[in-house]
Amino acid sequence: MDNFIHNQKKQNNNDVTEEYFTCSGYQDFYDKNGYPRLKKYDELKTYAIISIRSNNTLKFMIKVDKSNKLYNPFSVYDEINTSSVFLSTISRKSKLFKEVSKVVFDLYLKFLVSKNSGWLLNAERENE
Repeated sequence: MDNFIHNQKKQNNNDVTEEYFTCSGYQDFYDKNGYPRLKKYDELKTYAIISIRSNNTLKFMIKVDKSNKLYNPFSVYDEINTSSVFLSTISRKSKLFKEVSKVVFDLYLKFLVSKNSGWLLNAERENE
């Protein structure tokens, strides 16, 4: 009888904290690494998200355009905001964002801060 565990608490892995990243000019604040951040999710201004689960696993996500490429908020051809209002209201956040590696995420954040398209190109290459 001593080998049984009674009243064991199950850890809830559904608790998720998210950090929202944007480009300079849209930020609510800069984090300790100098990256522009938002306090809450904004469909038009959030370009990257880190999801932190209660078991300390990280999920890195970047906004993608219609062709599933990393989104360029500085492009003159805005492929996200030109979609129909109806489709944007029924689309889910998970379809606007793509899970990527930490390397790709870091390259994309450098692009958002510097607005240098070379960082975006490197992130796209690394993502393939």
